[in-house]
Amino acid sequence: MSRKVIAFLFLFSLWFLGSIFFPFNEGFYSSITIPNIIPTQNIISLIWFVIYFFNTTSIFFLIKDYDLNDDFYFIIILNYLFCELFPLFFFFFNSLILSMICNIVIVVSTIFLIIETKKINKHLAYLFIPYLLWGFYFLILSISIYLLN
Repeated sequence: MSRKVIAFLFLFSLWFLGSIFFPFNEGFYSSITIPNIIPTQNIISLIWFVIYFFNTTSIFFLIKDYDLNDDFYFIIILNYLFCELFPLFFFFFNSLILSMICNIVIVVSTIFLIIETKKINKHLAYLFIPYLLWGFYFLILSISIYLLN
């Protein structure tokens, strides 16, 4: 039991590496034009926390209970890497175009992740839907920020 909890917490903590290494850059954020449809930083952080919990739950049970193929692992790793690269591109390099490209890859790979997960377990695939919706929302924000600046 404790090994499963430790494994779950380890997977969960991996989602926060990008935010830890490339934290929120208040100076850059305040220097760009932001659309009015963006929520506060606290709400964004809370939503990401919940989404990361859902993602971790789905991935944990997929890895634990199913024999996954290499294509599935590729989609998960691709999605994860671009999710973690977003703060690098946006907050560290201050690149609006690279962060927008990151969001595009995240949304597209999340769609494939849901499709592939649905083939394995429909209930675990539903846990990725908030991630997809939030990804679409952030893609719209990213495109808006890019066009405004």
